[in-house]
Amino acid sequence: MRPTTEVAFSHGAVSDLANVARECQIERQTVAAYVDVLEDLLLAFPIEVKNAGRVRPEDLRSLEAFAAEYPECVPLLVYRGRERLRVGRIWCVPAGSFLREIHPARSLTSWLEG
Repeated sequence: MRPTTEVAFSHGAVSDLANVARECQIERQTVAAYVDVLEDLLLAFPIEVKNAGRVRPEDLRSLEAFAAEYPECVPLLVYRGRERLRVGRIWCVPAGSFLREIHPARSLTSWLEG
């Protein structure tokens, strides 16, 4: 079983990373890295995916509303374009580079701001 699946099955329960690692037959540190990525994606990063080659103001409205409600978040729009943009607080990132760069050992914040 993959670590993300095992963590998903334990949603709402107290998770012990060692138990997840044992169930998946992988190192505890690997599970911890996956959990960090999940937390980045699900808690700190509201992500919206658009099947469009350009970013329009109406594409950003829901993320703007979410960011107004949760100012600690880093809103992210993934789209089919080629240019990495920042529109106000919202990062707009091409899908190809987003998928190439996402990795458990690297935080999304450092990639976006770096």
